[in-house]
Amino acid sequence: MKRIVVLLSLVLGSLSFSFGLGYPQITVEKGYCEGGKVIRKYTMGEEVHGGGGTRTVMNFKLCRINGLRYRNIGVTILGYYKNSTLSMNEGINIAIDYDKRIIFYDPAGL
Repeated sequence: MKRIVVLLSLVLGSLSFSFGLGYPQITVEKGYCEGGKVIRKYTMGEEVHGGGGTRTVMNFKLCRINGLRYRNIGVTILGYYKNSTLSMNEGINIAIDYDKRIIFYDPAGL
């Protein structure tokens, strides 16, 4: 029984850090962001996040996630993104750093 608990805690712990973060994850029921501007785009090397890819950092005037409003908040999106609005799919997990006011969003899921 102890082995199952230890293995389960290791698996859950690795999932919480799967995006390279230690922030709490929230499951999106309904969410969108509007009034966005691209701040920067950069390519991640293979040593970061287990493989190459593109990351887009944006600043949105307003984000509504599960009924909560976030104003002037940064969003880091895995992948290339250039639109001024962002719709978040239902059931996707996001991570939020409340201290730095950044939302971490992976359209494929965290």
